[in-house]
Amino acid sequence: MAFASTKDVERRRGAPLTAAEAKSAEFLLEGAQAVIEEAVGRNEAEIIALKGGVPKVLRLLTVEKVLRAMANPQGLSSQSEALGAHSHTERFSNTGNSDLLLSPVEERIARSAVCGRLAGTAEMESLISDGRCGS
Repeated sequence: MAFASTKDVERRRGAPLTAAEAKSAEFLLEGAQAVIEEAVGRNEAEIIALKGGVPKVLRLLTVEKVLRAMANPQGLSSQSEALGAHSHTERFSNTGNSDLLLSPVEERIARSAVCGRLAGTAEMESLISDGRCGS
């Protein structure tokens, strides 16, 4: 079982994937899941054991990351073109294609889905293993 499938990507996109797009989506789904697992400090089996299944928000987040990466596979950040005396400019993100990386808000959403809403004061032990919840 994975966080999401190519069928989820097709449903969110509203159109079927070609064979090449499906292969790309499978790879990106694995990558997005790995990024989320790293952010929450748990692998899929641990999340399932802790939550009784994969939280729906992780499925949604995985699909959204994949669609964003598929829409911009080269990580282009801006492009311009002028027709008179032809000019063409492309700028790429200096971090490469970071569409699979989680924003701070997305990371908080993922951590909340797995760890629950945490509030309180930090203790030395929690500072050492900040990436894990419910250890």
